[in-house]
Amino acid sequence: MIDEAKKSMVPPFEVSVFADPSGAFTTAAGMVAVTEKALKEKFNLTLAGMKIAILGGTGPVGIVSAAITAKAGADVYIVGRNPEKTQKIVKECITRYGTPNINVGVDEEKESLLSDTDIVFGTAAPGIEIMDEKLVRNSEKLKICADTNAVPPSGIYGVDVSDNVVEIKASPSGCYGVGALAIGNVKYKAQHECLKLMCTSDKPVYLHFEHAFEFAQKNA
Repeated sequence: MIDEAKKSMVPPFEVSVFADPSGAFTTAAGMVAVTEKALKEKFNLTLAGMKIAILGGTGPVGIVSAAITAKAGADVYIVGRNPEKTQKIVKECITRYGTPNINVGVDEEKESLLSDTDIVFGTAAPGIEIMDEKLVRNSEKLKICADTNAVPPSGIYGVDVSDNVVEIKASPSGCYGVGALAIGNVKYKAQHECLKLMCTSDKPVYLHFEHAFEFAQKNA
């Protein structure tokens, strides 16, 4: 969208452009920024070297989350119900973003994948529990679980919509949960900063998820 918008501009009649389809880019930016901050404060770790599973990750929020964290050095798995679709999306991510550390996760093999995963992002459709109690209890290396779902039931067992880095009681590893409202708070701040920049810049700016993430990091 950004590329096509740039091609369509006719100087000097240019305007700023901000890509954020249905709020997906800023939501992903907010989720990763909150997770990154929690990881540093609770475990003194960065995203580099973390194993991240993005459940329900074939939508725009999951894809952008994968791109941001992979660029930060994480080992990322996009998990989807449709293997062919997931494979296609992972291949496109690797090509478009230059991130060979994005991998295909098979939904039927979630338990095995999550057994040694550090971070889980729940980005499935609203009202679907994509990580149940059993999966939480069997995931012994979990550090952070972030869930974008604001519609009951929670996408990740033990993560409430209002949780802002709250320990998940069922987690054997002392994992912390981040709910949709905490993510949304940072998302809207990042969104506001992007819109503000569009209005105050002396020349046209073209903003995408990496810009949104920079603002989200400042507001997390």
